[in-house]
Amino acid sequence: MRATGLLGLLVLAFAWPSAATPAPLRIAVARFEAVAEPGQSVPDLAQRLAQRLVARGAERVVGPAELGADPGPTPGARAATGLAKNAAVGALVVGRTTRIGRSLSVDARVLDGATGRPLGGPLVVDIAQPEQLGRGIDDLADGVIQHLGAGPPEVSAAGGAAAKPGATRFDSKEPISIQADELEHRTQAERKHFVFSGNVHARQGDLDLHSDRLEAFYPPGGSSPERLVATGSVRMDQGDDEAQCQKATFYRREDRVVCVGSPAQLDRGCDKVRGSTITFHLDSDLLQVEGGAGVDLNSDDPRCETSAAEGAP
Repeated sequence: MRATGLLGLLVLAFAWPSAATPAPLRIAVARFEAVAEPGQSVPDLAQRLAQRLVARGAERVVGPAELGADPGPTPGARAATGLAKNAAVGALVVGRTTRIGRSLSVDARVLDGATGRPLGGPLVVDIAQPEQLGRGIDDLADGVIQHLGAGPPEVSAAGGAAAKPGATRFDSKEPISIQADELEHRTQAERKHFVFSGNVHARQGDLDLHSDRLEAFYPPGGSSPERLVATGSVRMDQGDDEAQCQKATFYRREDRVVCVGSPAQLDRGCDKVRGSTITFHLDSDLLQVEGGAGVDLNSDDPRCETSAAEGAP
């Protein structure tokens, strides 16, 4: 049984697909707070984001230079509404860019121009290598557009052609992009630890992860997580594949994902695999099921019965 297709979602690369031109929007992007060790530089991602929103077809975009003010990553409601009113826009993007070694971590928020309140959860993009910067800005722009309710972007395949339904696009080198209601970020002894909670949603192409909580653990000075732990109503989808459990842990060095539930279950079309623990070995496609293991081939779904009948001699 192939494990890498569905569980490839957990190979440390969640990225929003490239977007088509969004519905018209009016938005201002404030200067992002820059955090780095002495002597390190931080690129102006706010200005690049503003330029990318213009390229996405936004009706009006006020960049950080034109906006002038520097409200910081968490301005009060009065400050946010004041800036939006002066700029004649309906929303304001604020954020922080943190550099650790060669990697950049962007934590941005979209604020409603009328109330100053956040629209959706935080937008987090983790850019591990400099060459990923352009794609990271694309992911951030797509997240902003979705938060503004401009509708989901069309998925594009490599080369710009529209992807066919069910087509898979996965690249473990792409940056991480995750949305949630709340985010907690800690750094201790050069170890980064991100905690996403509340309506966690990660997506790449047709790969989706939903859970109540997601934690990303980094090695000392590392630019990408060594372990991801999703807990609470975990669901992973790709095409006809769907895995469900209460806890899913990805061990990067071992290329291993362990799903624990009551029971954990993997559905592939008409086939089902379940057990108290399902372990996916991504490097060998080996699937191990422990504790009340069960396999159902051609389930009682009417569509499966139809398919089986059509294939009978």
